[in-house]
Amino acid sequence: MAKISSASKVNGGDVEVMDGQLTGILVDNAMGLVRRVIPQASETDKRKMLLAAQKECFKLGLTTVSDAGLNQDDIDLIDKMNKEGSLKIRNYVMVSLGIRNLDYFIKKGVYKTDRLNVRSFKLYADGALGSRGA
Repeated sequence: MAKISSASKVNGGDVEVMDGQLTGILVDNAMGLVRRVIPQASETDKRKMLLAAQKECFKLGLTTVSDAGLNQDDIDLIDKMNKEGSLKIRNYVMVSLGIRNLDYFIKKGVYKTDRLNVRSFKLYADGALGSRGA
């Protein structure tokens, strides 16, 4: 969908190629190639993805996960699914920075239930340590 090839070049980023084949790894600005073409997932799709992820986590013995950088809508969906009983995994969530998220969660304060703990913000900085772009 993003029309990425082994010849793709991105200023300030890298499309990783190994033995002439794409690895699927996009570094720094190259991630923008995909962000522009991915359609927004519906609530139904997000529910399916959360349940599939939960199934894999439980299969591996994980009972608690941390999500760094979620928005209000996704946090509200996780909370709703917890209350419905469909999502049973425990989740520690860091809120993604953004005016809407900041306004909402600063006013709301810490939110903690048996399965959901929202009490921090994810701060994004320029660059990444793994790719040495920081």
